[in-house]
Amino acid sequence: MASPTLPHSFDRVAVLGSGVMGSAIACHLAQTGHDVLLLDLPAKEGPRNAVADGHLKACIKSKPSPLYRKAFAKRITTGNFEDDMPQIAGCDWIIEVIVERLDIKQIVFAQVEEHRKPGTPITSNTSGIPIG
Repeated sequence: MASPTLPHSFDRVAVLGSGVMGSAIACHLAQTGHDVLLLDLPAKEGPRNAVADGHLKACIKSKPSPLYRKAFAKRITTGNFEDDMPQIAGCDWIIEVIVERLDIKQIVFAQVEEHRKPGTPITSNTSGIPIG
């Protein structure tokens, strides 16, 4: 019997939002062999990627850590929405995990549509906004 064919191959995944859920999702994807682009807001001070970097670092240090081996974190590249959103064009799946505000989600989804390659699946990890 032939193996089922998946409709999409997800080698590189963008996770938009690096908070508790976004960083954990990025870690789980990384430990299953995916390269991950983890984006968040640019920092108001210091390095531009400090928000995503800080959230990811805190996630990895949490107990229990979502990573079985810390080396898997090397599969995660952090960035920010202003400088790095065009990089989602190289991603095979986009996961939105930002703040639960419809107005902000609409802005981010407009940016996603501007930069993603056609046909790239977009999913949303939402808990409080009806999306159906």
